[in-house]
Amino acid sequence: MTKLKIAKAISILSILIGILVMIGWYLDIVVLTSILPQWIRMKVATAICFIFAGIITFSLTINDEAKQDIRQTILIIFPILLILIMGTLFFGSIFGFQTGMENASFIDRHEIATPIFQGRPSVATMVCFILIAMIGFLSSVNRNTKKIFIIIGSAVGTIGTIGIVGYIAEIPYLYYEIPNFSNAIAIHTTILFSLLGLAIFLIGKDMTDPD
Repeated sequence: MTKLKIAKAISILSILIGILVMIGWYLDIVVLTSILPQWIRMKVATAICFIFAGIITFSLTINDEAKQDIRQTILIIFPILLILIMGTLFFGSIFGFQTGMENASFIDRHEIATPIFQGRPSVATMVCFILIAMIGFLSSVNRNTKKIFIIIGSAVGTIGTIGIVGYIAEIPYLYYEIPNFSNAIAIHTTILFSLLGLAIFLIGKDMTDPD
């Protein structure tokens, strides 16, 4: 049960940070959107999706049979929302077109990519959210997904950790800043993905060897 408690705590943290970042954009509070002024801001779309991802991850910890209907509903609706947002942005990045989700009022002044990518999250961010959506979908149709939890959790956590290393080492490519392809990932985005990856991994481990 300890593993699931940690996963639940991380899920709640993801939801709270998503809400705080949205408040930060609305009230122009830099410490909430980028922590430090010189760092990349977390995009509004990213903040919204962290709320969805937190809800999905929290739902994955629910084992109470009486709550399975609610769990199944959440694991269908919120992955669809993640895919609609991040899947659309991902294809926009791959094929180089505006999706209509890039809001000009939320463009980060530190972005170096071409105008078509302004206001868009990092491609690494899109990939992580798509992976989280996948685990939600798979869990809604098949409870025996412990190996997939461990694989996807490890992948999401690794992507986040590489970004953290990039910030520490000051290597832009490691925090996914690739001109004409991908904006940099925000520091608190990398930290949250490292934690969400850990949460998904722990849920998978709990299925394998419950406390």
